[in-house]
Amino acid sequence: MSSPAAGSQCSDTARASWSCAGACASGRTPRDGRRRHRHGGLQPRHALGHPRLREGCAPATFQQRSDSNFTAALNSSQETFPGIDYTEAYTRLDEVVTPNLDAATGSSSLRTGPGRKANVAIQDICPLDPSEHLQIGTTDAVAFALVDDALTHAGPADPVRIDRAVCAQPFQPGVDGSTVATDSAASFTALGNAFVRAPSVREEPALRCYVTASCPAGASAGASGGGSGATSRMCASRRRFTVHLERSVRMRGLRVTLDGRRLKVRRSRAGRRAVVVDLRGAKRTTATLRIVGRDARGRAVVRTHRYRTCTRRA
Repeated sequence: MSSPAAGSQCSDTARASWSCAGACASGRTPRDGRRRHRHGGLQPRHALGHPRLREGCAPATFQQRSDSNFTAALNSSQETFPGIDYTEAYTRLDEVVTPNLDAATGSSSLRTGPGRKANVAIQDICPLDPSEHLQIGTTDAVAFALVDDALTHAGPADPVRIDRAVCAQPFQPGVDGSTVATDSAASFTALGNAFVRAPSVREEPALRCYVTASCPAGASAGASGGGSGATSRMCASRRRFTVHLERSVRMRGLRVTLDGRRLKVRRSRAGRRAVVVDLRGAKRTTATLRIVGRDARGRAVVRTHRYRTCTRRA
C-alpha cells in the first residue's frame, strides 16, 4: 500500500483508507527505528493513539505489518524450490517493502533455496527510473521488459538481454498515456474502497490451521464426509509412465528434471527420445517435469508439465 502519487487526485474514501492503513501499521519500533525483516511489509510507526485504529481496519492491513504473524509464517520456510526459476524485479524507491536498496540486503530479494534466482532492481537497468511500489507493477516499462525476458528464455531474467532503449519508454505496453492520470486516480480510489468495505478488526486475525499444519484430523474432509481426510493422509501414488520428447529438440544440451532431479533420457522402442516419470510412493502433491533444450535452429525450447498425485479419476 503506497500513498497516492504526487499530483494525483484521490477521493475522500481513498484518503480515509490510507489514514487507516497508516494507523494500523503503527506499533513500537527499536530505539534506532530500524527493522531487519526478510520479507517485510508496512513498517510500524508511532501512531498507537490514532483514532482510525480504534475504529478498526481491514485484516490485510494488520497482516502486512513487518512484525505480523502472517509475515513470520511467510518467512518460516525455504524461499525457492528446485526446478523453478525465480525473477524478482524490484524498485529501490519502494516505500512499502523496505529496506530495498540492493539484492544482498533488500526485503524483496530471494537469497536461499535451490531454485535459480535473479534479483534485479529496475534502477540497475535504468538508474533514473522513478517508479515506486504500485507503478512497478502497473505502468513501468522496465519491469515489463524483465517479465517478458523471463517468460521467453530458459532460466530467470537476465538484465544483459534488456535493451536499454526501454529507459526512454514512459510506460509499459498497453498503458494509454492520454488516460494514465485518470486511470491511476481510479485505481487508487478502487484500492481505498476495497479497504474501507472490508470487515473491520481491531487486531491481526489468527492464522488458519493449514498455515502451521495443525488442522485437526478430518478438517479437510470434503462434501463426501470425513472419509476423504483419512484417504488423503494414507494416499501414495502408483503412477509410473513414459513421456516422449519432441523430435525437434536436439540431444546436445538437453536437460529433463522432475522436481529438480535430473532424469535420464532414453530412446523408446519407436526410436524417440523419452523419459520415465516415476511417482510411485509420492504423497498428495504436484510434481513438475521440466524440459530445457534447443531445437535444430538453436532456439531455446522450454516445456513444463505438472502432474497431480492422489487425485480421483473422472
